[in-house]
Amino acid sequence: MKRQLVLEAALVLLLSTGCGVTAARPAFAASQDTPEFRPQYHFTPPQHWMNDPNGLLYDKGSFNLFYQYNPLGDVAANQSWGHATSRDLLSWQDLPLAIPYIKLLDGTPTDLIFSGSAVRDAGDTSGFGHG
Repeated sequence: MKRQLVLEAALVLLLSTGCGVTAARPAFAASQDTPEFRPQYHFTPPQHWMNDPNGLLYDKGSFNLFYQYNPLGDVAANQSWGHATSRDLLSWQDLPLAIPYIKLLDGTPTDLIFSGSAVRDAGDTSGFGHG
């Protein structure tokens, strides 16, 4: 438990200061293939707008990063939680949205997902998983 807390604290520090975290990503489309303009020491998603890291945790040998994300564009809208994992804090695998925003039938976004946190509660100590 103590090792996990130390690792999580190190992850938060690395992400907030930008020391040595590089996102390894697949090739971008030609219009977005501008590595000279991409951060070299901060995590970035393959495309679109991102904001606050929200839930940072280490579980079963993998670091999990959750962050505010707009899956549709480069502005703050359609707030969802993006998700990426890493085993070494240097290369990241982008995963499907962890918590997507919800749209009404007419396409109007509702239930936007903002800041929060994440924990691994395998023993259901919170009681949220009961039933």
